[in-house]
Amino acid sequence: MNEYLLNLYNWISSKDSNFASRATPEKFVEKMENDASYNASIHKWISSKDGMFSQKSPLNVFQEKTLKKKRFTCRFFFSKGRYGACINGRWFIGISRKD
Repeated sequence: MNEYLLNLYNWISSKDSNFASRATPEKFVEKMENDASYNASIHKWISSKDGMFSQKSPLNVFQEKTLKKKRFTCRFFFSKGRYGACINGRWFIGISRKD
């Protein structure tokens, strides 16, 4: 599990006595890694408690550190003079090649 996010969970819990009752560490980490709007709202909340936080860690840097990286997959095929590709589960077909 993401050590940085667990430390962040503990820090938030120390500042907001009700936070731990609303989110378990596991759910917090999951939402922080997968939900960009939740992630941004937590960044905003932390910035309201620590005036230097947004300067030390602007939102884009914070999200680079805390959001999961999206996996990019790509497959190509060639059949009967036509090309196609599957990129992240979406098919693009019908690209012709003239020799």
